[in-house]
Amino acid sequence: MDFLKILQVLSILFGGGLLVSIYGFLFKIWSRIKANELGTQALLRDRLYEIYFKCSETGYRSKEDSDNFENLWTQYETLGKNGVMKQTHEDFLGLPMKKVVGGEVFGYTQELV
Repeated sequence: MDFLKILQVLSILFGGGLLVSIYGFLFKIWSRIKANELGTQALLRDRLYEIYFKCSETGYRSKEDSDNFENLWTQYETLGKNGVMKQTHEDFLGLPMKKVVGGEVFGYTQELV
């Protein structure tokens, strides 16, 4: 009977230690995933700003710029907490659409399809 109690105490001690180890491991993984998510969001935000400022300097956006911006925006929006970029997104969509062919710029009053 004493041996059984010793086994129970040992299983509680080692089992508890195992749970703490598992918790620590999972917390470390979660922390890295969160850091990766925040880093990805920062890179997407930087690229969105880069496209927006380039287009706002020229005064128009091309189809390629729009496609790139919208693709990045979709991924950025999926990560959540996108209030920072919402106004920039709306401002970007407000830029007139232009088509560039051989360095020549052609204007459009509506979205290119």
